[in-house]
Amino acid sequence: MSKDKTSKNKLNQSDKSTPQKPLPPEELQRLLHLEAHYSSPIPPAKELENYEKIVPGSAKMFLEIFYSEVNHRRKLEEKVLGSGIKTSDKGQNFGFIIAILGLIAGTICILQGHETGGSVIGGIPLVSLVSVFVYGKYKEVKQKKAENEEE
Repeated sequence: MSKDKTSKNKLNQSDKSTPQKPLPPEELQRLLHLEAHYSSPIPPAKELENYEKIVPGSAKMFLEIFYSEVNHRRKLEEKVLGSGIKTSDKGQNFGFIIAILGLIAGTICILQGHETGGSVIGGIPLVSLVSVFVYGKYKEVKQKKAENEEE
């Protein structure tokens, strides 16, 4: 076993001492690895040009796909914004109806001689709506402050 170890050591030493021959250019080209990254939906112009050489019309195809994707995203964003606005409008309309009904019911109670009950029935919807709007405004101001601090 000791002979094997010494012969291996001699081989390793001889490998280190002998200079290696430079590789021929053909092998260097095979060993070269090029990696490129880009963060765009469209490849860089040079790559588009290379694709165009390989498959004629491919650059136009890339651009058409990109434009259709952009238009699709815009339409989705418009739908989302539109539905958010509709939901907000519905909420405000229902809130207004509840407040008016509460005030009418409270007024009717007061006119029939139930001042305490009428005040409570008429006051609860009013106080609730005012607090919702005040809290919403407070939350909006707080969010704008946080966004300004981040910038």
